[in-house]
Amino acid sequence: MRYQMVCVDLDGTLLDDQKCLPEKNQEALRNLWQDGVEICIASGRSPISAESYLTQMGITGSVVALNGGLVRAHGKEIAQSLMERASVEAVIGIAETYGVYTYLNDGEQTFVINEPEAEFRKRLAGNPKLSESFQPVSADEMRNLLASGQARCMKISMREDDLTALERLRETIFTALPTGIQTAKSDINYLDVFPKGRSKWSGIEQLLSHFGIAKECCVCFGDNENDREMLAEAGLGIAMGNAQPDLKMKADFVTLTNQECGVAYGIHTWVEEKGR
Repeated sequence: MRYQMVCVDLDGTLLDDQKCLPEKNQEALRNLWQDGVEICIASGRSPISAESYLTQMGITGSVVALNGGLVRAHGKEIAQSLMERASVEAVIGIAETYGVYTYLNDGEQTFVINEPEAEFRKRLAGNPKLSESFQPVSADEMRNLLASGQARCMKISMREDDLTALERLRETIFTALPTGIQTAKSDINYLDVFPKGRSKWSGIEQLLSHFGIAKECCVCFGDNENDREMLAEAGLGIAMGNAQPDLKMKADFVTLTNQECGVAYGIHTWVEEKGR
C-alpha cells in the first residue's frame, strides 16, 4: 500500500457524539494494521486516554497525545515537551478568577482545578485507569506543586460550555499570557493552551522519523482547530463531514461525519488499495 501510517483524532472524528468507538471504525483500522500500516491516535487527550482506544481495538499502535506534548511509539516514549512555568501559572490565575474547569496534564497525571471531584469521578467511571490519573487540586496547591518541582505541565485544557464565554476566555488568555503560547479548540467546549510551534503534526513528524516513513505516506483524519496542521501537512488529509469549514478547505478530501463512521468511509474510499 502507498500509505504506511494513519493518524486519527478522537473527539468528533473516531468517536461518535456519545464518545463511543463505532465497530465500523474499529474494523477499518484493524484491517489496515493487519496489513502492516502503522496506526496512531493523535489527540489533545492524555496518553492514558488515547492508548485505551488502541487497547479497545486490539491494535499495537502509537499515540501523539496532548497536542504533540508526548509521543509514544508502541508504548515507548520517544519525545516530550513542557510548557514554561510562567505560562502555566498565568493560566492558573485565569482559572482562579473565572472559575472555569481547568485540567493540567504532565503526561501521567491530570491536575483538576475547579471541577468538583464527585463530578469528574462520575464522568470517568467507565475508565478506572483514567479516573485514577485525575487529581483534584486548588489553584494555590497547583502553584506549590510547580514551585517545588513536584509537578510539571505539557498542556492545559479549559472547559466552558457557553461557547461565547469560551471565545472570551481565549481573548483573555491572549491578553494576559506571556508570548510563546497558542490556543486551539478541541472537542466542542474545550480550549487547549500549549506552546507555540507545537502541534499534533510536530508530534507526528517525530513519529514518522522514528519509523522512517515519509510524510507523503501519512494519512490524517480530524475535525477541529487542533487538527489544522496535520490535515494541511500530511500526504493525505481527510476532514470529517462535521469539521469546521476552514479545515475542510485545507483537507484533500471531506468524508462523512463522525456520527456516520466517517473514518471507516474515508479509509475504504481513499486509503485502501481498492479505493485508489
